[in-house]
Amino acid sequence: FAKWELNDRPGAIAAYRRQKPMPQDTLSELHLVRAQALIDLNAPRASWDAANQALTASPTSLNARLQRGIASFHLTEFADAVADLRAVIAEDDARESAHYWLGLALEWTADAGDAETHLARARALAPERYPVIPELSTSDMQAEISRCVAGLSAEEQALAATVPIMVVELPDLTDLRANPPPLPPFPPTALAMYRDRPLPGQTGLPQGPSIAVYRKNLIRAVTSPAELREQICVTVRHELAHAAG
Repeated sequence: FAKWELNDRPGAIAAYRRQKPMPQDTLSELHLVRAQALIDLNAPRASWDAANQALTASPTSLNARLQRGIASFHLTEFADAVADLRAVIAEDDARESAHYWLGLALEWTADAGDAETHLARARALAPERYPVIPELSTSDMQAEISRCVAGLSAEEQALAATVPIMVVELPDLTDLRANPPPLPPFPPTALAMYRDRPLPGQTGLPQGPSIAVYRKNLIRAVTSPAELREQICVTVRHELAHAAG
């Protein structure tokens, strides 16, 4: 636990592995710490396994079920995420993180209409953690990207002129699942993605390189309009760096 508090995620995992048999509740907590660390290390499958072990050791643990739901979300297994997160809220409706992750997961399901209800509930329960950021429309965000590009170096501007930068609401599921196993999916909370070409089955995209900037994810990643403008520019430069190789 000390290593976790010091943000030593690999150390927390190593400490967990050295543990001797112990009471089930304690074992569940250690599995949970491992699950949280593994999400931070972009290992959602291993995080899901650890959260599931925590839940097996302590079947009534809402924290373990919440973490398993979060891991399912990162695995793009959205129906499983929704099931676990709804179960947490059924027992504890004041769990703001469960409402938040449920709202995100619902956007990828047939119940997308309920997403904003849970995101709003999360903001009401924890306004500092989930602040309300003024919406930036697709056209306004595209204009903000143009402003950012205008401030780049001549070399970066020349590259941007050859790579279309498009604003879309959320990632394409095909893109998220493009990694071959055993690599994990790209996170559904990604801010943007560079493509060198469309994947099989994708339509309506430029046939060459392009950059997709995800409007909803960018807005949710910041705490103020000023930070949003800054993050848009940072994201565009980051993806242009991918385009440059």
